Amino acid sequence: GGFGTLDEISEALTLLQLGVSNSPCGFLNTAGFYNYLEKFLAQASAHGVLAPSHLAMALFDKNPEKLLERLAAYKRPREKRYWKNSRLGGKI
Repeated sequence: GGFGTLDEISEALTLLQLGVSNSPCGFLNTAGFYNYLEKFLAQASAHGVLAPSHLAMALFDKNPEKLLERLAAYKRPREKRYWKNSRLGGKI
């Protein structure tokens, strides 16, 4: 836990935002553990720091079955990609 966990969460969400990954980040919010992270991301979006489409890449749920369903059903929004991997011929 701690700063290392926050770093990994940020990295996973950034890779998704950049289009390097297509998998959302799921947070099993047991006993409200991730409430403040969810509120922080919502606040960042409300202030224009985080696009709503990027906010939607972080899925929070207290129910494990529902979270798994939401993860399985997730479709990354089609939007401008910020980065191209030249080793893949410009395709991500």
